[in-house]
Amino acid sequence: MKKQILQGRRMCFFFFLISVLFISYNAHAVQNDPNVVLDTEWFLHSLTIDGEEIIPPINEEVQFINLFFDQGNPEEEPPFLITSVCNEIISTSGVSSDELLIIAESPSPLIDCQLQENIDFDALYFDFLATTTLFPYELIETGNTLQLILTAPNGDQAIYGNEVLDVEDINRTSFQLYPNPVQDELFIHNLNNLVVDKVSVYDVLGKEVLQVSSQERINMSTLSTGFYFVVITSNQTKTIKKVFVQ
Repeated sequence: MKKQILQGRRMCFFFFLISVLFISYNAHAVQNDPNVVLDTEWFLHSLTIDGEEIIPPINEEVQFINLFFDQGNPEEEPPFLITSVCNEIISTSGVSSDELLIIAESPSPLIDCQLQENIDFDALYFDFLATTTLFPYELIETGNTLQLILTAPNGDQAIYGNEVLDVEDINRTSFQLYPNPVQDELFIHNLNNLVVDKVSVYDVLGKEVLQVSSQERINMSTLSTGFYFVVITSNQTKTIKKVFVQ
């Protein structure tokens, strides 16, 4: 009888622990589903080039940068990927469970951009898409939103969401983390000098593996190689950054 009670308590504790981990962190990897990738209109949220996060411009010329698929007749032809800034590419594409095919030919003019920030970002974006034809991708669920992360062979990334990036989202992008990938110390650059309440590190399963008091650096040397999420809580707002530990 005592053994059954003990086993029952252990099971209750196990399910309690799982529920706490799930509730405490709601940004996690989900199974890659090609249909989700193909059926969703994606909006570019950021580029990471040489470890620097770059936010797309939002202005009178460019309100958003989207990426979507024209599937046509799937039985007769592959889907086409369409994305644009000032220029546009329409690429033959394909999606497997772990890679996205993009044959980025020379972009065609779409709108006559006059603002230099749009012209510069257009060049960065299409240079990124031209780095390879097969992009490993990952789907991340954060609350009620989805993220699509494309990673180039050199580690550069494009992060898309299923919601349009707005001005408030840009204002919340107040932290830069570097270097990424990281081996030992990860530095936090607080761009707007916000008051930081808490900094935590989670693995891809949602388990908290580090909680630090420093607002400027994190010692990552004790962590195994792989992807982690750094969650910075400031003024009841959470900023989530993905980093790779070498």
